[in-house]
Amino acid sequence: MKRKLIISVSVLIALIAVYIAVTKLPGKKVEEEPRSVPLLNGFEIISLDVENSHGKYALTYEAPDWMMDGEKADGGHIVRLSRMRGEPQPDPNDPAVFGLDPPAAKATLKSGDGKTVILLIGDETPDKTGRYVMTDGIYVVLEEYVGWLIEDRYIHKNKVILGETSPKRIEFNGIRFELTDAGWRMTSPYDHSLKGQEFNTGVLESLEFIAADFTDKAPAECGLEPPKGYVTVWNTAGEKTTVYFGDKSDGLIYASREGSGEIARVNIPDFLDKNAPFQYNIRRRVRHLRLPNKGGLREFGVIGGLDELISLLQ
Repeated sequence: MKRKLIISVSVLIALIAVYIAVTKLPGKKVEEEPRSVPLLNGFEIISLDVENSHGKYALTYEAPDWMMDGEKADGGHIVRLSRMRGEPQPDPNDPAVFGLDPPAAKATLKSGDGKTVILLIGDETPDKTGRYVMTDGIYVVLEEYVGWLIEDRYIHKNKVILGETSPKRIEFNGIRFELTDAGWRMTSPYDHSLKGQEFNTGVLESLEFIAADFTDKAPAECGLEPPKGYVTVWNTAGEKTTVYFGDKSDGLIYASREGSGEIARVNIPDFLDKNAPFQYNIRRRVRHLRLPNKGGLREFGVIGGLDELISLLQ
């Protein structure tokens, strides 16, 4: 009896050893099934209707742009949405458990072949990295894919307030620069070359203002009525764009493009920064000029113009 027990235990130990050895052999790793699955696999979105606590809005694709309210919109979020994956969740008896009844947002997607998909966006997951989404089932989807669906429509606004890579002429607060065959010159309120190593005229060669966000505040609340400064840019085709500046706000500055009717907050550009080398050297050059003594430099609006524009940045 004792001999049989010893043999049985020995056989069991041998089987366990063989199992361990086999599972550790190269190429024998057991593959786990992926936890996440694509939710819109092959679904080509051409329109999106969103309803959330901020209201309703719609975006449509009109090649090559996404449009909202008849204007170009930022479609980057929709591109990410089309690639989203989700982890299936057990179907609860009550969708309200996941914040899906009522949902935080409802998105209706349509494809070019007439198909429709409805997404209900629910609560955040306990770890704040994802949200519960209901479509043909309930899934956990990363926040970056669907979190924006509960935000205001402004998240889709075209964020380029000014993007000019080939300016021909620039003016701010009465001080004008023009690109000539000999390089950039200050042409108003007096004419003077900007050639020289002390000037980094690169700040004039590409002007860009990108909105960090938009606001529904009135212009007067943002220091834009009247504005505290402006920049006007003419491109090589002679087209003109003017951007007005208002108050500072948390390291940004309120700005509004003429005719847009919108107010955004943008980064303070280098050439409006009092401490940037370009501003310093403009001031240095101006102070060394011999101008007619008729009230000093401020009469020409040179130092005064610069100071007036950047006083709000101090």
